[in-house]
Amino acid sequence: MNIDDNLILKLQDLAKLDLTDAERLAIKKDLEKIFTMFEKLQEVDTKNVEPFIHFNEVDEVRPDAGAHHVSNEEALSNAPVKHEPYFIVPKIID
Repeated sequence: MNIDDNLILKLQDLAKLDLTDAERLAIKKDLEKIFTMFEKLQEVDTKNVEPFIHFNEVDEVRPDAGAHHVSNEEALSNAPVKHEPYFIVPKIID
C-alpha cells in the first residue's frame, strides 16, 4: 500500500485531528513500518498451521455475571448534564 501525504491528510480528517507537519511525517513513517511488518508476515508459510478458534485454548471460562450493580441514581449522581434516566453528552458526529 502506498502511504502518501493524501492518505495521511484523509486519516487526519477522518480522526478529526489537527496535526503539525512533523506529526504527519512521524505518522507516515510509523504506518510505513507497520505495513512493512505486515508484508513480512505475508511471507510466512502457514499452510500446515491449524487456525485458532480462540486465542487462548482454555475450555473453562468464568461465567459472565455482573458483580456490582449501580443504580440509575448512583450512575447519574455526578453527571454534569442529565435527563433522567439518561446521560446528556455533546454531539460528536456531524
